[in-house]
Amino acid sequence: MKLANVSGRDVTITFTTDELVFLCNAINETLHEVPAASFKSRTTETPERAQEIYYELSDILDDARGEKRLSR
Repeated sequence: MKLANVSGRDVTITFTTDELVFLCNAINETLHEVPAASFKSRTTETPERAQEIYYELSDILDDARGEKRLSR
């Protein structure tokens, strides 16, 4: 992982595919293990937004691997 740029609220980070796999897995596990009632207080995001982030990162990972995206 490498910091590429910081500009205001935007941060650009370069991940290896292995690091991206780890991040996707961590988000997925969090979605399945943290109760919805305490999700936002424990993660700062809603479960719905975490799911969106997971899908966005999964799509990026699929592109990086040259894999076909699943329709959602």
